Amino acid sequence: MFSVTFKDVYNFLKEVTFVYIFWIALHYLSVHLYSYFCTPLSFIGFLSSPFLVPLPQCKILRWVIEQGGKMIEVMWIILGKWIIEKMLLIGKKGRFAPE
Repeated sequence: MFSVTFKDVYNFLKEVTFVYIFWIALHYLSVHLYSYFCTPLSFIGFLSSPFLVPLPQCKILRWVIEQGGKMIEVMWIILGKWIIEKMLLIGKKGRFAPE
């Protein structure tokens, strides 16, 4: 009989947790840095934003925001795939499997 143990789950989570937390932190910081440096919340910021947005640091922050969002989305898809895969394996080899 095949079963998913806590150790299996722990090993999987340990492998992907660092990358996942890295992208979440990078995305979070980039969003706040972009709003602070590239689109300041004031009337002067409103007037200066067309001149700030094309700057290289703002382009880099936009790229990180976009890629970070994609990576977070991919991480959720991978987690969902892994969970479904484990559920299907339990169904095939577990006690509820058809004979």
